[in-house]
Amino acid sequence: MATSPTNIPAGSTLFVDAYDEDIAEDDPIMRCQFAPLTADLLHVGEGVCSGAIGTLTVRFSTN
Repeated sequence: MATSPTNIPAGSTLFVDAYDEDIAEDDPIMRCQFAPLTADLLHVGEGVCSGAIGTLTVRFSTN
């Protein structure tokens, strides 16, 4: 998590990878891609993606 302001160039792509939590190894379960990442999406505060296992909501804080 960024602790200081981060500039995101226009047209960037944001990937969010979700993993399960196992004792031995955490396996990837879903990858969300927001492309292009827009100011509107960040200002709304969340993005949603769906995959074989269900839906993942990613929340953004622009404070």
